[in-house]
Amino acid sequence: MKQSEESINHLKENEAAKTGSNDNAENINFLQQNLRKTGRILVNDLSEEEIEYICMKITPRKIRVYFQRHPQEFNKIRPGSRAASLSDDMTVMLVRKNITKDFITSFIIKQLDVWRLEIEKYQKMQEDKGESRSIALLESILQSVFRENVGLFFKVTGEPCSKEYVALMEAALQLLNEKKKREEISIETLKSETEEGVKRGEITELKEKVKNLTAQKVKLEQEAETEKELYSKTQTSLSKLSERNSELESEVMLIKKQIEQEREKEERLQAELDKYRKLSKYCDEETEEQREDYQHTSICQIFTDYNGKKCRRLADIEDRRINRFIKIEEEPPYFGNRDKLPLLDGPDTEKFVGIWNWSVIPNYKDSNRDYVNKMQYNSNLKYIEVVEFTECHSYEELLERLIDKNLSCISGSKVLFVYQMTENQVNGLLCGTRELEFCNGYVRLKKNVYILPQYTIDSGDVIEIAGKKIYRYLNMGIPQNILQVKSPLEVVKEIVVRRATSARLRQGGLSIKETQHCQAFLKELPEKTMYQEIIDAYECTEKEAEEYLSAFIKQADSYLSENDIDMETLGAAVERNAELVRRCKELLLEDWQKENSEKLLMAQEELEKVQRAAREERDNYITYKEQHTKVQEELKELQAETSKQEKLAQDVQEKIAARIALARKDASDFISEMAFAMPIDTKSKSAMSEGSSTSITYRKKKYHLGTEITDMDSFEEELTENLILSGYDERTALQMAQIIVFAICNNMPIVCGEHAERIADCISPMFGCDGTCMISLPIGEPRCKEICDFIGQEIKDVNRVFMVNGIFEGFSLSAFHEIRQRSEEWGNKAILIFPLNGVNIEMISSHVWNQTMFIDGDLGITDFGMDTLNAFHSSVDFALEYDIEVFRKKRKLLKQFYGLIDNMAILNYAKYLAVTDGTMETDEMIFIQVLLSAKSFGKKEDFLEKLSVVGLDVKSNRYIKKYL
Repeated sequence: MKQSEESINHLKENEAAKTGSNDNAENINFLQQNLRKTGRILVNDLSEEEIEYICMKITPRKIRVYFQRHPQEFNKIRPGSRAASLSDDMTVMLVRKNITKDFITSFIIKQLDVWRLEIEKYQKMQEDKGESRSIALLESILQSVFRENVGLFFKVTGEPCSKEYVALMEAALQLLNEKKKREEISIETLKSETEEGVKRGEITELKEKVKNLTAQKVKLEQEAETEKELYSKTQTSLSKLSERNSELESEVMLIKKQIEQEREKEERLQAELDKYRKLSKYCDEETEEQREDYQHTSICQIFTDYNGKKCRRLADIEDRRINRFIKIEEEPPYFGNRDKLPLLDGPDTEKFVGIWNWSVIPNYKDSNRDYVNKMQYNSNLKYIEVVEFTECHSYEELLERLIDKNLSCISGSKVLFVYQMTENQVNGLLCGTRELEFCNGYVRLKKNVYILPQYTIDSGDVIEIAGKKIYRYLNMGIPQNILQVKSPLEVVKEIVVRRATSARLRQGGLSIKETQHCQAFLKELPEKTMYQEIIDAYECTEKEAEEYLSAFIKQADSYLSENDIDMETLGAAVERNAELVRRCKELLLEDWQKENSEKLLMAQEELEKVQRAAREERDNYITYKEQHTKVQEELKELQAETSKQEKLAQDVQEKIAARIALARKDASDFISEMAFAMPIDTKSKSAMSEGSSTSITYRKKKYHLGTEITDMDSFEEELTENLILSGYDERTALQMAQIIVFAICNNMPIVCGEHAERIADCISPMFGCDGTCMISLPIGEPRCKEICDFIGQEIKDVNRVFMVNGIFEGFSLSAFHEIRQRSEEWGNKAILIFPLNGVNIEMISSHVWNQTMFIDGDLGITDFGMDTLNAFHSSVDFALEYDIEVFRKKRKLLKQFYGLIDNMAILNYAKYLAVTDGTMETDEMIFIQVLLSAKSFGKKEDFLEKLSVVGLDVKSNRYIKKYL
């Protein structure tokens, strides 16, 4: 008991000490309080063991129930699994692995908040009973879920505590728990002893105990008197200590002031140290030392004399310093005065300047002469070439020169590009092989260079050797600063645009149209902030730019709030007449009530209906949600069974196809098999008459069967994908898909300039695996009725794609008109494609362009098509939806072409642009359509003149140019 009380007192002292230290760090406490309020920082700081502890206290069963209540979020972290089937270990593992996701974080934080409120409530109840704050806290922890993990309790409550404090709390809790257990045991023992004493009549023993207790009481009273005397003495000592404490506090204040000064000094030194550490990363240092086994290291230039290639000694390198070599003419040219060296190693290019190590020994015949016994080309040592731009006067001008122009006559691998700063100093940017690229004798700065080190050197340290300016030292050391070649925003934009490829965005779930919009948005992002643009425009400081922008925002706000002079004047005039204000309010209120009385009554009734309906819908929602969960589970089982059946059906189909192929080998009806077209016996079709000369074949490719398509957006995306697989680029494929979908929705035939078969191959698998029905009209024979009857029979059950050849041959539109009229009754079940098949496009009447959509199949082809396309079963309701206001705006844009193309064509084109939210400038397909319509009216020149007025240069477009 005594030990427990001492531990509790020690805990109180530590708590007081912690409170005192917190007073010295108010800013830290404020931040921690904010973190405790949000709770999110606590979840991120939890270790895996603490997360597992929390999960076991919540129980895995409750966590699984939470997962079942939120199936959509659960499928994101565990797709394809059922929450109810998870084991306890797997449940805890999922929480631990996805702790940073909002779905998990919110659940954990909510449970921690519940526990925290329970502890605070229990602690307050104990304090109301008279317990101290420390004892109440210990009691609260002991009855909470954190009794086995005290450190986690303080982390959850957001109160930072040292390990020693946590250990002390655990010891205090253990002692308190043991104390309670002993008290319970003592009470039980006392009860049992009392009962046994009563039963056995041992009352005399109890009296003896009372006598002993009385003696103890007297003794305790004497001890209390002694404690009082000690207390008075302690009070006297306390007063002395209080005086000493005041002296110490003054000393502490002085020391704190000194510490604050030292801290400021430390921060300044740390900032300077950080700067030098950052600059040291770009330090120009080389650890290559001169070879001790060579006597000399020299900069030499290769030349040729009557004895062949030699090296002319230009300068010597000692201790990484370059000293120009000067030959003493009065002394023999040997040993240290030697100015020419034999070329024994390294490059042999004429006038090449490099660094060689060499040594000499006395000539054994004449000791006054020497002999070069060793020579080695040193490729590790690099001198620094200095290139000065006299027209530059700042780092920005110097950098602009390096970026915009190629430089010649530079051979060094380390170059310092400089400009004159003062009479005796120059500023420069150091570039090495990592920053420069050499090509055809020219040097230019690499595009992936983002920063360059800045140096300031004395002009006297630049020496001229062999027509080159060279820095006196081999290394530049730590730079004075770092220059940004490109702004961080520009670099980040380049990286993001480079990584935001079409394939990656498509993998992320974006459609082709969304991918194009995303890439265009990223490319058009400004590389400068608004402040930077203002600074560049006015050459002002950033503070001035902020003031300009704030003034603009304030002015805009005043206009938006109608806080201008006129409104203030009128308001002041009205406010001075109180009777006028009152009368105006009454009139306005009466008029408004009279005008809206019926509406108010209707609105009240409508509100009551909505509330009743909302209650009913809420009840229905709960019911439907339960049914939906059951149906989802049944659907998964059915999908698994369907996949098995489809696989079985595919295997059976392949076996049947193999048997049919084997039977065909011996049949005389199949002379040759075609890869893409299979002739059909026209006599077997009831719609065709006997002896008909009309040719009908089916064109098929290999297909990969996908899922069912039920919406137009998916239909357009998959059609675009098929066009890309057929060799078209993404932009052209998207435009073609939009035109095809628009034609299907409006029951309009598609006229193809070239490669009509390729277009048909992409459309037909969107409606199954039956391929394209190819019909060839006989020349000079009116077979339109038979063909229309045949098409009507073919589309009874399915949508089909028909490619009708010869529709424009003979320059007669009778076949076109008859098939076009019958197509109205077929709706969008028959997709008609009319290829030109070499017919001159200028011979096509404007009447055709008004009722069809044109596609140039040669536009945008970048590769050969794939053998296999994607096939689907489509149950799409081909009905276009568009904003009528957008349609009117698009029609207004096309208003300039009235008189050049037919009015019906303008309506169709405006409708197309409204549906796709496009423009003629960006959509080449619709632009060609409008151009062909204008040419058929003989208005090509007028059309081009209209375009030139609005600033469109169509002759520069290689695709459109061929139609001009």
